[in-house]
Amino acid sequence: MQYVIEIKGMHCAHCAAAVTKALGAIEGVDAVNVDFMRKIAFVDAKSELAEAVVSAVIDDVGFDFLSMQKL
Repeated sequence: MQYVIEIKGMHCAHCAAAVTKALGAIEGVDAVNVDFMRKIAFVDAKSELAEAVVSAVIDDVGFDFLSMQKL
């Protein structure tokens, strides 16, 4: 399954690295690609991701979760 996640507050490569690490730690996530310029993350997962879990992980690293869509 593929997801696109909108994230507010990312400004640099360090921000993208923090989000990549946090999202990559979620069980079932295979790959994460974060584009801080566009303020989005693309996530490939083995199974369906719970929006509440994704939101909490992003909030925990200091950014704001805006939305998540399954592609």
